[in-house]
Amino acid sequence: MEYRSFTPHPYYKNTFGEYYKNDTINSKNNSFKISGNHLFNKDANGVEINANYRVLPILGIEASYIHFSEKIKTGNDYLDISSLMINYYRIRENNISLWWGLGTSYVGNKVNTLGFAYNIGTEIYPFKPISLQASWKQSFINSSSVDVFKTQIKYHIKNTALFTGYHDYQLGSEKNAGFILGLEYTF
Repeated sequence: MEYRSFTPHPYYKNTFGEYYKNDTINSKNNSFKISGNHLFNKDANGVEINANYRVLPILGIEASYIHFSEKIKTGNDYLDISSLMINYYRIRENNISLWWGLGTSYVGNKVNTLGFAYNIGTEIYPFKPISLQASWKQSFINSSSVDVFKTQIKYHIKNTALFTGYHDYQLGSEKNAGFILGLEYTF
């Protein structure tokens, strides 16, 4: 396990990705990212907020919250899902990172249930200023699961990234999927 430190932001001074191979003057030992996105779907819309604090280059805490709203004949219907994950960043190279994690998810509103969750994901930095991200998270709630598959393409401008992609939420027997637009900031 070779030592890695964080760049101030992806593609900093002709580097790739978010990791340095060596400790340098501008490197950091931790990182904090916050992002938000809007899911566009013909049946239900979703607004999501994510925070990712990398305590160390190999270990991070990730919190997410999504609010779904849907218009129905009798008014509006809502569903809120929150997750808290501990992620292990196994691959930390200049142009790729890969992680997996364990944690919990909470489904609110009429469900009000906490369950076990796991995830896996990767982010690839093929060329400046683009990165590609894919992730999978499964949460076990009551006798069913909440499955989330995300693909994103990010355009990095220093500490900020604009992104779009496709998010697929399988909420028990209900599917809510669509294109997203979002913004990410790295501290």
